[in-house]
Amino acid sequence: MKNIKGGRQMACLSTTCTSICAHNGEHHETYNCTTQVCGRVKAPCVPVEDAEFLKGFNATSSKVYQNAVIAGWWSGERRFSETIALVHAELSEALEAARMGDPKSEKIPEFSEIEEELADAIIRIMDYSAGKKLRIAEAILAKIEYNKSRPYKHGKEF
Repeated sequence: MKNIKGGRQMACLSTTCTSICAHNGEHHETYNCTTQVCGRVKAPCVPVEDAEFLKGFNATSSKVYQNAVIAGWWSGERRFSETIALVHAELSEALEAARMGDPKSEKIPEFSEIEEELADAIIRIMDYSAGKKLRIAEAILAKIEYNKSRPYKHGKEF
């Protein structure tokens, strides 16, 4: 971690600055900002809290993917359409839980069924993104930043 930008501490996500890599959480030291990370993408310095989110999301995605491999979800070709259908199924289950008054989850009773089903949807997305090496965490941060520039309700009724 180094740089101060606009009063915010910044973390380099590239292979310099002795900071964390957004993809594998390792510390790198040899290149400058905006060079390739893990041989994949250009990654500029980001606010420390964003670097922590990227590191945590990507590490958790890797664990989710490893569990899915062990459970046999990656024994054959993993199609995008299948994954989208499974994510949709989890979201439909969350909707059904809402229709039933959001009872306590039977599988993880410290959470509601909506929480459980939304977690399942995110887990499926994390699994697929790790397995296909997609930069979902980075896209989330970019989309959050982009959405700040959009009009009220994105100019739509709902």
